[in-house]
Amino acid sequence: MEDADERSTKARDKTASGLATAIKRVNIKGKLLDTLLVLAVWNNGYAAQRRKSNFGPNDPGKPPGVGLPTGGSEALEAVEHAAERETDDESGYPINRTICHLSDFKALKKNKAGDVETTYPHYLYLIDVDPDFVREIKEKKEIKKAEWIPFCEIIERLKLGKIAMKHCRADPEAFYYSHAKNFIVPFFYKVYNMTAEEIMAEQNQYYREWLVKFRPFIVKEIDDHVNEILYLKLIPNKHHDTVKIELPIKSPILLNV
Repeated sequence: MEDADERSTKARDKTASGLATAIKRVNIKGKLLDTLLVLAVWNNGYAAQRRKSNFGPNDPGKPPGVGLPTGGSEALEAVEHAAERETDDESGYPINRTICHLSDFKALKKNKAGDVETTYPHYLYLIDVDPDFVREIKEKKEIKKAEWIPFCEIIERLKLGKIAMKHCRADPEAFYYSHAKNFIVPFFYKVYNMTAEEIMAEQNQYYREWLVKFRPFIVKEIDDHVNEILYLKLIPNKHHDTVKIELPIKSPILLNV
């Protein structure tokens, strides 16, 4: 994994997302419950984002859908700052601080000819915002709205086949599969498995405070939805093929994820 200095170089080749979380009492299936929420944006996709110089003839571009605030780094911009800027511009929620670099992965992108796939790094940062204070969205052409969405609702959308992926039928209410996987993987492998001793030993004060507040809710959500998470292949697991659960999934693309 790259360090902060390395992540600030070759900025134009890197993409960053901001993950902001909150706990609020919301109505879940008729019950008012303290619930883990994720800050999500409704992306207009396609025409609003498409730049012909960036996409090959066989690449349809980003479909409309719901996901994390996300965008590319500008020239000489640190990726951490890109995550903050995209979160602020796309959601309207001003940034208090970046808590930590949570994860990164290699995303696929077709070249201009449309027949060759290359990889580019995508970084996820945990961002702290004030969930009760919001300004006007700056990226109005790209983003329709921003809302706090329950973690369980994200899983429910994916379970019902409301999955935003390239080459799938456009659905503005579908959640981007790659965005869900990008934060559920570290939730499962990092946060879920941490012990109380490891949390107290965490040197990053802001991350430690975030863990104390949010980890119990993350553990509950994963425990409640582990079968769905495995079935949807949101985490790498050798037991995927042995999970037997009947879900009303409508998208056959999951067979090849």
